[in-house]
Amino acid sequence: MRKIAWFFGILAVFLLLIPVSLRAAEFRSSQSGAEVIGSGETLRNLYVANGTVEINGTIQKDLVVGGGVVNLNSSVEDDAIIGAGQSQVGGTVGGNLRAFAGNLSVNGSIGEDAVLGGGTVVILPEAVVGGDLIAAAGNMNIGGLTNGRVMITGGNITISGRINSDVIAKNVERLTIGDTAAISGKLTYSSPNQATISPNATIGGGVDFQQIKAKKFQDSTGFVLSLVLYELVGTLLLALFFIYGLSKLTKGLTEKAFLKFWPALGWGILSFIVVPVILMLLLFTIIGIKASLFFMLLYCLFLFAAAILVPILIGSLLFKWIKRQKGYYLDWIRALAGIIVVIALMMIPVIGWTVLLIFFVLAFGSIVMTMYDFFINQPAK
Repeated sequence: MRKIAWFFGILAVFLLLIPVSLRAAEFRSSQSGAEVIGSGETLRNLYVANGTVEINGTIQKDLVVGGGVVNLNSSVEDDAIIGAGQSQVGGTVGGNLRAFAGNLSVNGSIGEDAVLGGGTVVILPEAVVGGDLIAAAGNMNIGGLTNGRVMITGGNITISGRINSDVIAKNVERLTIGDTAAISGKLTYSSPNQATISPNATIGGGVDFQQIKAKKFQDSTGFVLSLVLYELVGTLLLALFFIYGLSKLTKGLTEKAFLKFWPALGWGILSFIVVPVILMLLLFTIIGIKASLFFMLLYCLFLFAAAILVPILIGSLLFKWIKRQKGYYLDWIRALAGIIVVIALMMIPVIGWTVLLIFFVLAFGSIVMTMYDFFINQPAK
């Protein structure tokens, strides 16, 4: 459950990381199931989500995109964050690329670092990574040019491109260094199997091999990715249940969180810290054992509800900022936007996690205040 809390809360992180100039940003999510950014369009800070997303226009500043199929064919001035079932990244990304997809191919130019993950990841011969490459996949083929270090893990990995630094491959099932591979630095890898290295390949810094025991599950990477996918789908379904099945309660919790921000945050902090201590004290008393177990279960249910509520809060607030709405509205598009932001913010350490915690505690405090009003603060009949 902590994972779920962190996962959904991260979505909130994004809102505090978005600059005040977010109102100048562009958010796209049409009802048609497809979103196409034309080659003649120039957009600034684009946030887009849909079943199919095709980006052919120029993106100033950052791009955040999520969908079933995502194709980036144009230039992004700064960073690009992509989450998709299938994605092709072409064109130019001036800053960092963070892309995660079931099937991911990169054939463009990345100005700085690339962080990639998926079931299958292919870096084509024409691709250029200006900084470091960090990647994890069940199957991976690294071609093109990488100017920084390469740090990889996964199942079957083939290196066929040029790398102007070291290669570090950890817990790799099978590693192949192809005929066209050229590694300027040192190759360090750990695997149950010795790498297949072509005599035509060049490795300037030598090879350091550490043999490890074979994993029990041969397709562990695919198993983990499947687990993550199920968790994402489950999160969306739960969020939709909150929005449409418990609409009145969820709307009330959302409004209370934002309209009574500081009281909700204070209640959340107090309850988050003090309640577990009280429950532990009750647990060691004869009279309080049953009560402690009951309230411990209730406490866990509140944490779970807060975890689901966080992306709903963020999606509602995000759309309120962008569309300059007066109220806080709830629907599936806002929930989906929230989950996409969560995925993106999972990659932001320290700052992202801190903001995540703030929004999670805020959601928890809103629930506690609502329960307090319901049971304690009801008007006398």
